[in-house]
Amino acid sequence: MSDIQVSEHGIGLFQQMSDIQVSEHGTAFTTPNGIELFRLSAMRAALKLESKGLKSSKGSMTALAKRELGIKGNRDKVMQALDVTIEKLRSKVMTEKA
Repeated sequence: MSDIQVSEHGIGLFQQMSDIQVSEHGTAFTTPNGIELFRLSAMRAALKLESKGLKSSKGSMTALAKRELGIKGNRDKVMQALDVTIEKLRSKVMTEKA
């Protein structure tokens, strides 16, 4: 399996992380931290869509994020807390790589 070149737009937040493997067949998150980082990033994207009016069949992403992060507040506060959580996890993943 040969690796392919991916622009920074291809994997954005996840570029240059050792626990993410990109090949011609797709992208794989190979560690628990990588998987969690992807999951939280997907939750953040769902929150952004929810703020624009799109509803999820899974219920409110804001409520889910509040429950998982253990916070109270409006969607903006939830988004800020999620951003902080993602950045901490991203730093942890980058530290583990070094």
